[in-house]
Amino acid sequence: MASPQAYDKFGVSNKLVSYPVDEDLSTGDVAVSVGTSAEVWLDMKGFSGVFVVATGVNLTGAGPSALSIIGDSDSDGTSGSNVTIATSDDSAQTGEGGYLTVEASAEQMAQEGADNSVRLRYIGVELTMANSGDEAVITVIRYGGRKYDGQTAGSVAGATIS
Repeated sequence: MASPQAYDKFGVSNKLVSYPVDEDLSTGDVAVSVGTSAEVWLDMKGFSGVFVVATGVNLTGAGPSALSIIGDSDSDGTSGSNVTIATSDDSAQTGEGGYLTVEASAEQMAQEGADNSVRLRYIGVELTMANSGDEAVITVIRYGGRKYDGQTAGSVAGATIS
């Protein structure tokens, strides 16, 4: 059984959010969105890295085949400075529950930004599915957040990033 102290320790320094990726997506890269709202761009200010997991569910094809963390200088991703920070691809994720992971540190994000002459602050996730009918769940963990005892690093309510 998890102790409240363990959760407090995790919650103070990490922010975990999950997003459903519904069916009828193209087989190319699709930016994560929540329902019919705009793409999700997460602020990395105060975090030392990000870890992303995409898990295939309700598969009609082979599920997730590529997962990328992308960065931008604007919170809505419209600056035109989208930069790929890290990518994971593997065609072997063919079963229900198969998953891909990708991770990027704040230093890696800063270096990719410098290499492309842009200051990256926000991250998004792009997922490639093997079949347009496949569905997935993407979990994003921003870790190494500034610690303020007794407070969580953030929350999601009603599919809105707070």
